[in-house]
Amino acid sequence: MSRAIPGMILAAASLLAIGCQSEPGAQPAYLDVVPTRNDLIDSQRLVNDTKLGSVTPPVRAAFQHDFPDVAIASISSQMSATGQLLYRITFLTSRATPDSVIYNDSGTIVQQPTTVVPVPADITITPAE
Repeated sequence: MSRAIPGMILAAASLLAIGCQSEPGAQPAYLDVVPTRNDLIDSQRLVNDTKLGSVTPPVRAAFQHDFPDVAIASISSQMSATGQLLYRITFLTSRATPDSVIYNDSGTIVQQPTTVVPVPADITITPAE
C-alpha cells in the first residue's frame, strides 16, 4: 500500500502539469460568451424578483408592471400616520438615474417617481420626425 501512494502522487502531478497547459495567447472559454441585452434584462428581473420578496403581492405585481426594466437598489417599509404600511422602492433607471416610488400595501402608488413616468403597456410612443 505504501508503494501505491508515491505512484498516485506522481500520476496526479503529471495530469496537473499536462492538463493545465493551454495554447499561448488563448483566451478562457468564458470570455467567448457575450450576453445579449435580453440576457441582461432577464438577469436583472431575477434580481428584482428576489428583492421584491419582502413586499406584498399587490405591490410586487404593480411595481413589475409599472417599472419592468429598472434595477432595484433598495426597498424599505414604514407605517404612515394613518397606520397604513408603505413601501419605498429605490431603483436605477435604464440611464442609471436613481429614483424612487412609494406604494401602499394594496399596490397603489402614493408618491410618483420624480424622473420616470410609467407608460401604460397599451400606449406606443413614436419619436417626432
